[in-house]
Amino acid sequence: MHFVIVTEQDTQLIEQIGYALNQEWADLTPWANIALIKQRLLERSMAEKPQILSCFVNHDGQLLATASTILHELPDVQQATWWLGEVLTVPSARGKKIGSQLIEVLYQHYRQFTNESLYLYTPDMQALYRKMGWQDVESREINDELVTVMKR
Repeated sequence: MHFVIVTEQDTQLIEQIGYALNQEWADLTPWANIALIKQRLLERSMAEKPQILSCFVNHDGQLLATASTILHELPDVQQATWWLGEVLTVPSARGKKIGSQLIEVLYQHYRQFTNESLYLYTPDMQALYRKMGWQDVESREINDELVTVMKR
């Protein structure tokens, strides 16, 4: 398993990540259009740090998990500049703690660029994030589902 900071030259990874995000969340508006997803990923791959598109790949270069640090994911949360998002482990790699490992590696990499808190929101993985040191901030509705905003 290899940690990769995705750049604009990593077109195959951007394709794999875009497809995986679309497959997982196509019923949510931000994830319904694969061309728009890939455009967002490409822009993130060219952005200045600490905005980071990352993933774990296997020895064949196939996507195992992805996660990003995103600038102003929820602009109305005033205290939050940086967000952890697009966290996904592909179905064949689930249950092996690969996603948790990726979040930790990405978080440590993010910390090289800033000391600002990193935020996330989740509808169902609060217990996992709490074990990883994240703290609840608030509950709110996003994309028609109740989520918990958390920070670390």
